[in-house]
Amino acid sequence: MLKQQFNRTLSTGGFLFAGFIIAALFIAGCSSQPFAKYNQGILEMNTGNETSAETLLLEELVERPDHAEAWNQLGIIAFEREHWAAAEERFRSAYEINSLNPAYSRNLGLAFAARNQYKPAIEWFKRSLELDPDNLETLSALSTVQFLKGDQDAAKETVARILVFDPAHPGALNLQARLP
Repeated sequence: MLKQQFNRTLSTGGFLFAGFIIAALFIAGCSSQPFAKYNQGILEMNTGNETSAETLLLEELVERPDHAEAWNQLGIIAFEREHWAAAEERFRSAYEINSLNPAYSRNLGLAFAARNQYKPAIEWFKRSLELDPDNLETLSALSTVQFLKGDQDAAKETVARILVFDPAHPGALNLQARLP
């Protein structure tokens, strides 16, 4: 989920304020909330109503076609439905809008991996890791794809890297047990 954080230190007490005050003002009296359809869509996704979520997210994109996170969430819906080409297209739209979000390149990697296209999957995972080198979710996906591709040495190196950060990582331990 795209989160905007507004932190400010008050000189009188040193308190940190997050964007909760701004959000409260919108909820309390603003008739036209920004990203209302997106937020409703996320609520629908969280309650398992993907059809309604998809409709709301598409409506959000009519109003804000450059809303990268709406594209990403639509990609997640397509991915969960195993509509790999649609997932790739939507994740790519999110990435083209904001190439600095590592989740978008990771999700593109997952879309390629789901279709057994391991070489582009690995490229996208590596692109994601350039932005967030210690992301265990991306490292785990990368090690799995390396293993499936038959690159045992690379998979071992990636698993070792995961275990440095989390010695009890279940996915890495499982894969480590399967490696020669």
